[in-house]
Amino acid sequence: MNKRLLILAFLFSAAATPAVAQGPVSITPKMPVAELFGGFSYARLNDSGTSTNTKGIVGSFAWNASLGCNSSRTPAITSRRTRRECHLYGNHYGARVFHRERNKWRASPFAEFLVGGSHVNNTVSGPGGLTYTDLAFSMKAGGGVDFNLSPHFAVRVFDADYYRTSLFSAHQNNIWLSTGFVIRLGGARPE
Repeated sequence: MNKRLLILAFLFSAAATPAVAQGPVSITPKMPVAELFGGFSYARLNDSGTSTNTKGIVGSFAWNASLGCNSSRTPAITSRRTRRECHLYGNHYGARVFHRERNKWRASPFAEFLVGGSHVNNTVSGPGGLTYTDLAFSMKAGGGVDFNLSPHFAVRVFDADYYRTSLFSAHQNNIWLSTGFVIRLGGARPE
């Protein structure tokens, strides 16, 4: 009888082994090696009580979530009698920290603090036209949310930043908004 119990115990343990192997599996997220972002941007630029709305394209490259640079170009802004063109370019570097935990919304919120320089070129044509250009220190602080389509593709739903510039020997407190697409290179993370 002990022999039958031993055989039965062996059969149950052998049958239960595949069930144990199929238990919950933990997926360890890996940081992407690099991220490319491209999209649309809107900036509300404030200077000495005058506000200018600009829009254009934005692109960034991030490596290991510790380096980010943003470049943008804004199209011309036109008024009634005179034509005003405002082009703003910027390169910013700094930290962007993501919360990459798996969730049911497939969202990855992030915060960022970037410093660098901005170059502005304002041209007013028409009678008495002028051109103003300057290069100065600038910084961005804010955050946003990425909606993950797959481990390597995402939609940046929004990126909102406080954008401080020091153009023309004065400080400007601006708002910068952007949205677009993200391509992640290397690494893998759960969806």
